[in-house]
Amino acid sequence: MIKTEYYEIDPAKSELPDETGDYITLDEQYTGMSSALKCSDKVKMEKKDLSENSIVRKEWFCLECGKSFSQERYLKIHKKAHVRSKLKFAEKHKNLGIICMECKKTFTQHSHLQKHKLIHTGEKPYSCDVCKKSFRQMGTLTIHQRIHTGEKPHKCPICGKAFRHLVGMTNHKSTHTGEKPYSCAECGKTFRLFVNFKSHERIHSGEKPYCCSVCGRSYRLSSSLKVHERIHTGEKPYFCNDCGKAFRSSSDLGKHKTVHTGEKPHSCTECMRTFRTFGNFKQHQKIHTGEKPYKCPECPKRFIRSNAMKQHLRIHTGEKPFSCADCGIRFSNSASLTRHQDRNHSLK
Repeated sequence: MIKTEYYEIDPAKSELPDETGDYITLDEQYTGMSSALKCSDKVKMEKKDLSENSIVRKEWFCLECGKSFSQERYLKIHKKAHVRSKLKFAEKHKNLGIICMECKKTFTQHSHLQKHKLIHTGEKPYSCDVCKKSFRQMGTLTIHQRIHTGEKPHKCPICGKAFRHLVGMTNHKSTHTGEKPYSCAECGKTFRLFVNFKSHERIHSGEKPYCCSVCGRSYRLSSSLKVHERIHTGEKPYFCNDCGKAFRSSSDLGKHKTVHTGEKPHSCTECMRTFRTFGNFKQHQKIHTGEKPYKCPECPKRFIRSNAMKQHLRIHTGEKPFSCADCGIRFSNSASLTRHQDRNHSLK
């Protein structure tokens, strides 16, 4: 169990002890954090009450990703991961000059970088005059406006079907030809759909441009971020017609439905055990091979699943990225958060 450190504050002083035993001066108008600390990666102060025998909790946070920790040593362990990531990235891309400092993606032109930065800022400066929907790029707005005009300038040369944009037509044409026109320069894997190709590229680059504003966790896909955000909001829009149980994503609902049908389409050739989902089947196979590809960077322990390793790593870092939207209690994994919400807030 990780112990949270507290410090007794003398109300006669407008100061807080730092990690060296020196004092950090608070603002006269205390706003939750000293202005001197806003740009620091050392401490974050949470005010309870600056009356006699007040208690102020000392919390350490990382300026790289915003994650917070109860002790300095946990922050130091966490920051090593950023250092390793930067060194690896620098070695791989040492000959490339234009880099996004938010996600480390590289570009050949500064104009491309400026467009990309809008992903991180959330700015959408181009707005549709008809429906007021806004977009990051002018080109995307132009394609969107064809919804209102009905314009479909790109026709399939095989069947004549028309599309609003070229990518849609190219994707459609491959259904006739079986062509996979998008090829990964890193591994050679080919794709029929451009969106799948771009998602795959991020596996190699490590780019995760879609960041959760609540806990700082980032994702390769915007759709993955939307599903993740429902952990914080508690939203579960997908309902099972058989039992009424609700789920955060359609894929979770699909997996659940096999509980009612009893279907287990994935069978292990080693022991003949069957599984409802392909993911569980693939994880099971590693039991027979003995493969444990995911090693904890802080201790020798290895894991079959990456999620198990990440959850274990939080023992070292003290990280609790999952926060209850109702009461603010934080948890190290989503399963614990879900159990907490079901037990304490399910009637709300």
